[in-house]
Amino acid sequence: MNSLDHFIKRVLKVKSYVRYVDDFVMIGLSLEKAKEYKARCEKFVQDKLNLQLSHWHIQKIKRGINFVGYRTWKTIKFVRKHSMFKLKRAIKKCKLESIISLIGHAKGTGSIPYFRKLLIEFNIFGLLPQRSRVWLSM
Repeated sequence: MNSLDHFIKRVLKVKSYVRYVDDFVMIGLSLEKAKEYKARCEKFVQDKLNLQLSHWHIQKIKRGINFVGYRTWKTIKFVRKHSMFKLKRAIKKCKLESIISLIGHAKGTGSIPYFRKLLIEFNIFGLLPQRSRVWLSM
């Protein structure tokens, strides 16, 4: 994938580009440029790496970016809806290890108040270790 990075940065000259493992995002492109670059990246990945793009989206930045487990906007980020579903399921089964893990994933996001609300509502908040309760109270 390093060769894809070089292709996007040096050939396509995209200024706002980030990749994590096999997910990548290009920001600040017009619709026409986005479609052109998508086609060129698809061709590059197919020809040079013998791979193909599986999921891709072209959308306005105001809808946020769904990337590496978060929905991110310029000023805030939230965990994905699937993580919220997993939290509700873990709460119902009272799986503290899973709940703590999801709290760690949600640290620093706008989802923490919702997590706190659910945990208090289901009387799980008091069962959590002190460090998890501290993160939920910030």
